[in-house]
Amino acid sequence: MSANEIHQKEELLDKEVENWLLEITKLYEKDGKTEAFEKEKQCLRAYLIKLQEETKPFGKLSMCKLEGPYRRGGTAIVFMATHTRIKNQKLALKFNRPRKEGDTLKLIN
Repeated sequence: MSANEIHQKEELLDKEVENWLLEITKLYEKDGKTEAFEKEKQCLRAYLIKLQEETKPFGKLSMCKLEGPYRRGGTAIVFMATHTRIKNQKLALKFNRPRKEGDTLKLIN
């Protein structure tokens, strides 16, 4: 794979994360939690990048194809996914929203 092809693939992945973030923004807005989103945005972006990395070959979630955010709750965000090895098998992937400790937001691993 050429350097140009790698760069194009990285740009597509970045766009995917930004699209997910936009969809999550809408979920927060729907619940009237825009301020909370602004506080959590950078942590969420980092988490989405990590989530995306884990779906690559040999990642912990390599059997999943993420479809996108589905719901936002009080403590978590739910993504819909499809199992790549079991035909028509839908999955829900739930991850914790960043939590505030003192004046900083932290990801819960």
